[in-house]
Amino acid sequence: MSMIKCRDCGADISDQAQACPKCGCPMMADSQIKKSDKLIRKFKLLTKKQWYLLSAIAVLLIIGLICLVNILKPVSIAQIAKIADKNGYSYSLREPQKDRLEVKLDNCTITFTVVSDDDKTYEQIIYNLNQQSGVEILSNGEGFGYKYIFTHYYDWLNFYSLDYWHGDIKADVTMDNKKTVDEVVDFLKLIGFKAPAI
Repeated sequence: MSMIKCRDCGADISDQAQACPKCGCPMMADSQIKKSDKLIRKFKLLTKKQWYLLSAIAVLLIIGLICLVNILKPVSIAQIAKIADKNGYSYSLREPQKDRLEVKLDNCTITFTVVSDDDKTYEQIIYNLNQQSGVEILSNGEGFGYKYIFTHYYDWLNFYSLDYWHGDIKADVTMDNKKTVDEVVDFLKLIGFKAPAI
């Protein structure tokens, strides 16, 4: 049996001791010490570039999480009314329920309503439109948190319609001119909705 120094307090202790009797520091076998020293050295040897890279990844993860929370957070009709008011749009909000909002744009009016569970599903609406004569679906799609259908009615009336869903809010707009859709898309972006790829 030989004496060794405690790596913590420097006291002389037996090499058979499990811990230092003076400070309580646990004694490790040589192989364990070598492994832990290697890990510490590896950690210390990270270059500046590697630290910058790790920091950048952490920042991107945080930004991604914030964006995800913003995308998933529900938007209320009352919030849309506030944004419309703040940006000088004329609007009409049904009180006291606050479940229907009409926002007047330059060339059309967007109607926002709260979608109920018994409303027709997106797939049913597409199916029904495809069965009608004088109706053409110009574009439709689904994305993260939204879906839309852009339709041209050309039978006895010639107009365009955009149905847009964001969470539990549905936006409907009827336009007499296809170019008006740009104005609608700009307003949807303004209130934080994902713009449909029309």
